[in-house]
Amino acid sequence: MGTGACGLHRRRGCELEDEPFDTPVLVQLGAVDEIRSVASTQEAAECLLFRWPRATGPNFVTATEACLAVLQGTKETSDARSAFEEAAREVGILIVSKM
Repeated sequence: MGTGACGLHRRRGCELEDEPFDTPVLVQLGAVDEIRSVASTQEAAECLLFRWPRATGPNFVTATEACLAVLQGTKETSDARSAFEEAAREVGILIVSKM
């Protein structure tokens, strides 16, 4: 049984639908200079479940549910990305790119 970078498990015969985000979401996790580029639904789910600074708030719940729904194949990847970005904004860890 394999695990993702933060520990999200995959069971045999249970493939997760993980598609990359069109544009990664930059978040600051942990130390001040630890910026992470979250580029897929699985990465977002791992961050929410295992690295999130505060596992509370309406946007955290929405993002977690959206990521899990995408991984199960019942929502679009863009839904997870948008919800993840809002959850990061809610707890003040979203890094806004100036491009």
